[in-house]
Amino acid sequence: RLTPPFCAATTLAALLPANLCCLEPKRKSDQGTFAASLVASSLAFFLFAFQVHEKSILFACVAVCLLPIAVEPHQRPTWTAAALSHFMLACLFSMYPLVVKDSLEVVYGVLCVVLFIICEACPSPTA
Repeated sequence: RLTPPFCAATTLAALLPANLCCLEPKRKSDQGTFAASLVASSLAFFLFAFQVHEKSILFACVAVCLLPIAVEPHQRPTWTAAALSHFMLACLFSMYPLVVKDSLEVVYGVLCVVLFIICEACPSPTA
């Protein structure tokens, strides 16, 4: 079958730009760049890997939660919390089959409502 080698090639191709950005000697590598590389790497493995479990999106969630901490406060946009909450909602949607399997629909619903309230309460980017 061609699927596993194709998945490996696309995963490596998706990893390459972020990792090269971190290793570039001319550019000052900082914590924000490294955290962004972690996000790109975890999403590359989640999106392009051959066999992915629903829980593997949690690696991307942890990396995305570290990103606002790694960026210096004066460089952090005001809408960071809203973007983070939207990403968490999308990740929760990905994990819904596990929620049903473990009979945690009520907890899932409460968490979705809380994240939605955070999304609406936080400032959004202006066009």
